Formats: sequence, structure tokens, C-alpha cells
Amino acid sequence: MNMSTVAAQVVGNTVDHANMQKVTDALKDFPSVKAEVVNGELTLTGNVSPAQAQKIKMSMDGLQIGKYNNNLTVK
Repeated sequence: MNMSTVAAQVVGNTVDHANMQKVTDALKDFPSVKAEVVNGELTLTGNVSPAQAQKIKMSMDGLQIGKYNNNLTVK
């Protein structure tokens, strides 16, 4: 089950529907990770291994969507 969520467009911020779709696609292999817009900012939450955290960071950086809050718990 994919735990990623697609949030509605946030006006005045870089987190729009197209960017959220890119994030959702990038996180499809990480079902424990949730992507959502909190207070107008993209936030990632969930539990991941160190290797998964590195892959997620590389994927997110490659999307060039700007700043995001990485609140992942590495276990």
C-alpha cells in the first residue's frame, strides 16, 4: 500500500500539483514515507533505513522542487 498523499495546490508556493505528483512518483517505492504540505511547505515523514534515507534525499534533490522539510526517522 502506498502511503504517499497528494495534497492540493498551495497558492504562492512552489508546492503545486505537478511538483506533488513528481514527489509521489519518486516515493512510490517507499510505502512508509508520507509526503504532505504542512503550513505551505512540503514535509516528508516516516521511518526509513539509512540506505533508504540516502536514496530519498538523492531523489528529492534531483527533482529540483526547492526546499522541503525532511522529518524522516532513520532506524
